[in-house]
Amino acid sequence: MGGRAALFRACWQGAPKRPATAFVMFSNQHRQEVKDANPQLTMVEIAKKLGEMWRGMEQDVRKEWEEKATSAKDHYMVGLARAFSRDPRGVAAAFGPGRAPWASGWIFRVLAVATHGAAVCSHGPCAG
Repeated sequence: MGGRAALFRACWQGAPKRPATAFVMFSNQHRQEVKDANPQLTMVEIAKKLGEMWRGMEQDVRKEWEEKATSAKDHYMVGLARAFSRDPRGVAAAFGPGRAPWASGWIFRVLAVATHGAAVCSHGPCAG
């Protein structure tokens, strides 16, 4: 074995697991409640019910779930920065010439979040 695939796996070895979205976090929290209230429903029907609950949710409650997801994403980005800061040359070799993660600019956002924490949003530096 070896080659690019092995190097790619080695670079991602210490990387954190991708965080859940706001809807997935909500679903994980409420799935058992829906299942207990409707024991006859299949998993597909439970998922549809959770989707209906999500779409019918008030904006302020939904915003709380989205803030939880944003916080989890920020933690994920910091973990990625730590994982990729170990050996950036290995990352470049794993992705191939011109296709390294920083070629698209996302590595700079990751490093900015790691450096500045909450002062950096997913869309760029915050004013506050």
